[in-house]
Amino acid sequence: MNEEMKGYWKYFAILVAGSVLNLVGGILGKTTLGYILFFVGLAVVIAGFAFVFLKKDYFKADRLKVLILGLVLAILLGASITLLLNSTFTRPTTTGNAMFSGMSGGRSASNFGGNSGGFRSNNGTTGTQSATGTTTGQTAAANGGGLLGVLLGWVLLIAGGILLLVTAIRLLTKKVSYAGNRWKVLLLGLLVGAMLSSSTALLLTRHSRQGGFPGQMPSGQMPSGQNGPDANGTMMPPDGTPGAAPAGQETATVAATAAPTATATPAPTNTPAATATATTQTYSSLVVCLDYDQGVGENIRTSPLETGTIVGTIPMAGCFTIDGKNSQYPDWYHFSSGQNGMGGISISIYADDDNLWVYNHHFDKAQSFLDGLAEVPYTSATTATPAATVAPSATPTK
Repeated sequence: MNEEMKGYWKYFAILVAGSVLNLVGGILGKTTLGYILFFVGLAVVIAGFAFVFLKKDYFKADRLKVLILGLVLAILLGASITLLLNSTFTRPTTTGNAMFSGMSGGRSASNFGGNSGGFRSNNGTTGTQSATGTTTGQTAAANGGGLLGVLLGWVLLIAGGILLLVTAIRLLTKKVSYAGNRWKVLLLGLLVGAMLSSSTALLLTRHSRQGGFPGQMPSGQMPSGQNGPDANGTMMPPDGTPGAAPAGQETATVAATAAPTATATPAPTNTPAATATATTQTYSSLVVCLDYDQGVGENIRTSPLETGTIVGTIPMAGCFTIDGKNSQYPDWYHFSSGQNGMGGISISIYADDDNLWVYNHHFDKAQSFLDGLAEVPYTSATTATPAATVAPSATPTK
């Protein structure tokens, strides 16, 4: 008996490996790699069984009945469970085109920046009905196929359940025994039959990856009634939309209307440049703050010069108001009056409150804002004298 089963596990592994390849092909579905693995695995199983039947004695005598029982039982249960699960969880239920749902709705026009032009969404009621109508037949067919898969799955499951119940009763009543080498053959039949039946059911019920599910357009295609974008990136209105010309005629119309627009373009193109140059935003005053990251304060002087007398200080990260600049002294700004004691600002009581200047070491305001301040003439201060009560800041350089 043991001599007859010598080398059995080697062929067992070959047949199971072929079944695994076949199952992987069924899982991948209707793709090139899926078909290759499916048929390669099937060929390995068929060739393995043919060789074993012709050259070996593994399935001789009563062991052949055990193998057939395992195969039939596994095929019934494996195919039924796969059909029920695949029909329940992957059966398409969509109606219409999900890929282009964002383009549905009424007519609208939106610009998406730059000079690339507008993106018009003209998929109104007519276009939506057209896209839905083309998929109604496919969806109905898919629903019918799913129902057939469920019915067939239940029939096979009932048959497999009955066969399994009969086998269990016969085993419990000791009318049959799977001792010795019979259990090895039964195990092979169960494994191979389950994987082959499951892969076949998956491949037959799985939708093609290229076509997608019913109601979904293949990649790269527009739904029925939709036209693609023109050369300027503008979505064209769908065919059949009231007021919309056919695709070919509309393309010619766009090309014809583009010529007069191009000839009139130079005048509007030059207008923004001239307007931007002539128009400058002006400010009567600005509130600025010292950059906190610099960690130092600022001095207030009586003149827009490095040699100007220090008559006040601004604390670190302090905020204050400036109301002018002087083009003869770049980066010097006129300090607004009436700010002594505000936010830690300290100014000498002897200082001329209308003739105070501060240097832009680290203002937080952009230069474009500072340039909009009005010109303030500098006049030499006659009453300003050094203040003994104010301690100058040692950190600024001007």
